[in-house]
Amino acid sequence: KGKATIVDGVKWYKAKIDGKKYWVNAKLLTPIAPDFRKLVSQKAKMVYELIIKLGCKHQGGAKTLSQIKQKRITTCATSVSVALQEAGVLRQGKLLSHTRKVGSSVAVRRKNTIGKAISGTSNLISGTYKIVKIGKTFRHMPAKYKKPGNVLVYDSNIAIIRDSQSMYSCNDGKSQKDRHGRYKSNITRSGYNFTSPVLYCIVIFP
Repeated sequence: KGKATIVDGVKWYKAKIDGKKYWVNAKLLTPIAPDFRKLVSQKAKMVYELIIKLGCKHQGGAKTLSQIKQKRITTCATSVSVALQEAGVLRQGKLLSHTRKVGSSVAVRRKNTIGKAISGTSNLISGTYKIVKIGKTFRHMPAKYKKPGNVLVYDSNIAIIRDSQSMYSCNDGKSQKDRHGRYKSNITRSGYNFTSPVLYCIVIFP
């Protein structure tokens, strides 16, 4: 939809249909919501590739894309939050994060509320998501939630699904870093992310 032309108080838009140009009354047009999950997936790829390129280290303090670039630091919460910010799902400069520790057993973890498991949910943009309690490992999650762009919350990590077999993650694991502590990989294909229960899935709307 381009710039509107107003004639006698009525808004009109140009439209091209089958090679021919028409004028369409704005009242007949229905707004189409963005595919936020696709946007999150695209922005996550950009953010996580940038983290590798910059040689970012695992450290708090950055809250936006520009701060990641300046400080060259990130955490699991920062990287996820920035991807969501860039996709228009999270307010700029705000962080979405997991709690440090929410329980020592699967049964206890399943009982945790959103407020205890995830912080910053009030900064998510209304109409772009829903939060679903999972309480199962990644492998045992229902397939309908294993979609690129959805966000997974564990008891000690938060990550974005890359595909049905892997996810983008910036945890503090040694396998992700080089000898200087810089991230060399942000794609998790195995490890605790697949054996620890996912507390919640933040389902991003298409």
